[in-house]
Amino acid sequence: MRLDNPVSSDPAEDDPLPAPQVSTAQRGLFLLAVFYTIYLTRSLLLPVVLATMLTYLLAPVVRLGSKLRLPRALSAAVIVLGLLAALGFAFSTLVEPAAGWLEKAPVSFKLLQKRIRPLKDPVKKVTEASAEMEKITQVETDAPAVQVKEKPMIDKLMESTPAFLAGLLTTIILLFFMLSYEDQFLRNVIRVMPTLKDKQRAANIARDINRHVSRYLLTITAINAGLGVCVGLAMWALGLPNPMLWGVLAALLNFVPYLGAITGIVIMGLAAVLSYPSFAWAMVFPATYFVLTTIEGNIVTPMILGRSFTMSPIFIIFGLLFWTWLWGIPGTLLAVPILVTFQIFCTHIEKLRPFRELMEK
Repeated sequence: MRLDNPVSSDPAEDDPLPAPQVSTAQRGLFLLAVFYTIYLTRSLLLPVVLATMLTYLLAPVVRLGSKLRLPRALSAAVIVLGLLAALGFAFSTLVEPAAGWLEKAPVSFKLLQKRIRPLKDPVKKVTEASAEMEKITQVETDAPAVQVKEKPMIDKLMESTPAFLAGLLTTIILLFFMLSYEDQFLRNVIRVMPTLKDKQRAANIARDINRHVSRYLLTITAINAGLGVCVGLAMWALGLPNPMLWGVLAALLNFVPYLGAITGIVIMGLAAVLSYPSFAWAMVFPATYFVLTTIEGNIVTPMILGRSFTMSPIFIIFGLLFWTWLWGIPGTLLAVPILVTFQIFCTHIEKLRPFRELMEK
């Protein structure tokens, strides 16, 4: 007696199971969870991201050392020690004038109010009327006023110093090992990709990030350093105290597109008003800063970078606000390199290409 293999009479049983559908609400909840995780783990992620960006910036120097037959570990150690020496020199040189500005900030703001008092006369009547209206609408109460005494700025900075030093030490250690074993790590990442297509995509992404992000960071760092030198020399020639401090500040602020230049102009104007009795002469300093940043932003940077990294200004502003909200000042400085890296991922991953079109100018 022969038994035939049973065949299902229901054709639906032969069809594969349908893929689960993901709703828009589930995607939104997933994104919120990712953002919350990034915010919650910022003390861990910040050194990793900063070390990664510094690796992209300094990796060409390590490759140059490899061409000269120097071990990667030796090149990485020399770079890290040089970076530490530069940070130590900048800290020892600039901490005293910066602390001086912070210590006399309360007195300086009172002096600033006296300097700009002539500009407040047109709105004086409006302010007095507003104060009268506030008195009329204010509810009288016998409860004593509670005054909250804030800590001085120096005490707040001292409290945050241990966390800053711990993050800096973590970043330096990660930077050394990333520079020393960059190629090996990339090979391991490509090796664990499941398919040949995924391996090719990972290799292309790694190649483009190493080429484009390294070029971008090197170019922007050189441009900002040049701008800092020009601003420092201009402030020295005009006679503003601590010209090196203003040059370094201009170089750092210029890593933040648009908002950095505006912030620098405002700070420069306040410092000049506090340093010189003539308001007209004080405005020469922010005007000089504005001219230098305008030349850099509209002539030098477009001429050097071209259209390789064109990005919508609206998208850049949103990115700056987002990463500043998540990570504070470090997020502000890292926002544009993160956006450039994300733009490269969007180029190679098909599902993310609409974001690339959204980011383009």
